[in-house]
This record gives sequence, C-alpha cells and structure tokens, in this order.
Amino acid sequence: MISSNNEAYEVQHGKCYQWQSKYPYSLEIKFALLVFLELFLVNCLVRQIQFLSLCSDYLVIYSFQSS
Repeated sequence: MISSNNEAYEVQHGKCYQWQSKYPYSLEIKFALLVFLELFLVNCLVRQIQFLSLCSDYLVIYSFQSS
C-alpha cells in the first residue's frame, strides 16, 4: 500500500512540476505576443498618420496650385 501511494505521489508531483515549468514559459510567449502586437499596432498607426499627413500636404499643395 505504501509503495503504491508513494508512486501516486511521485506521478502527481511530476505533473505538478511539469505544469509549473510550462506555465512561466507560456507566460513569456503571451508577453512576447503582446509586445509584438503592440509594436505592430503602433507601427500601423504611425504609418496611417504619416499617410494622412502626406495626403493633407498634397491637398494643400493642390489647393494652392488650383487657386
């Protein structure tokens, strides 16, 4: 009886240890994905703002030329 209990405890302990070792790893992956997404979104926003300012510059130049 004692040996089977010991075995079960070792199995449970192994699972617990595996879960603990996997959890921070997945957290790091989630954090890296978040940082990547944030950088990607910021990059998109910056590009859109640059594009809009470029368009407004063209519109200003065009309106000056037409008048």
